[in-house]
Amino acid sequence: MPCDSISTVDIDAGKMDAQHVKRALEAMGLHPRHHRPNIYDHDQGNYNHATGQAQWYVSRYGRQQAAEDRTAELKRAYAAEVVKSQAARFGWTLRQSATDKYAFTVAKR
Repeated sequence: MPCDSISTVDIDAGKMDAQHVKRALEAMGLHPRHHRPNIYDHDQGNYNHATGQAQWYVSRYGRQQAAEDRTAELKRAYAAEVVKSQAARFGWTLRQSATDKYAFTVAKR
């Protein structure tokens, strides 16, 4: 049995903005690269924006759980990027949580 494998997880990405996804992958520290149309390759796999499919390179131990955890983190990072963009758009002030890098307190002016 190979020590590494690819685990695929589908995401409902019908309305996910490609630039927000890219910034979310950057926030996760995955260094996304856009070499192919609709696909962001990164350090731990790739994300296909057209199909909403994320592939993660994970070890054989806890393979599906690890992929689901990374996908959940991608969704949280994406949501944080949306909040940041809307805050900039509407002039809101954001304060990041001390314990969670994807949690913010929003102050509207």
